[in-house]
Amino acid sequence: TPGCDNFYKFEKNYSTNTRWNRYAYIAGKIINQNLLLDNNVHLDIGSYYGGLQSFLKKKYPNANYVMVDFPHQLLRSYIFLNILYPKSEHIINEELKSKNLPDLKGSFIYIPTTNFNLLEKINFDLVTNFYSFGEMKREEFLNYFNSKSITNSKIIYMVNRVMSAPF
Repeated sequence: TPGCDNFYKFEKNYSTNTRWNRYAYIAGKIINQNLLLDNNVHLDIGSYYGGLQSFLKKKYPNANYVMVDFPHQLLRSYIFLNILYPKSEHIINEELKSKNLPDLKGSFIYIPTTNFNLLEKINFDLVTNFYSFGEMKREEFLNYFNSKSITNSKIIYMVNRVMSAPF
C-alpha cells in the first residue's frame, strides 16, 4: 500500500499489510463465487486507491471498473492504477458522457461522489462497498442504497459495520 509503514515481510522479495490482505481476500471471494465476469461492469463505492481493482483487473482484464469516491481518493486510484495499467483507458468524471460504455473494454472510470448521478443509466453487474456505507450519515447512505445504480445491479456485495457511523 502506498505510504504504509506497517507491513509484513516474508521470503526474500515479498511484503504485505493488513489492507492489502483484505483486498486479496475480497478479490478471492469475488473470483471464487463468480460474482464478476471478464466482460462485466463493476461499480465500487468508496474505492480508496484502487487496490481491489488492481487485483480484479489481473483476473478480468476486459471488465470495466467504475470507482466512486472523494476527488482526493480518486486521484490516488488514478495514479496507482495508471502506473499498473498504463495501456488501459482511464476515464475521468465528465469524460464518461462522451463514451459508450458497452464499447469499452478493460477501462477504469473515476467518478467523484458529487457526480454519482452520471451512473444512473448504467446497468452494473456487480456493485461493491466495503466499510464506507457504515461511515456515512443515514441520508447519504439511503441516497446511494436506493439509487438505480444499486437497485438495478445484478449482484451487490458489501461488508459494513452496523453501528460504526461517526455521525
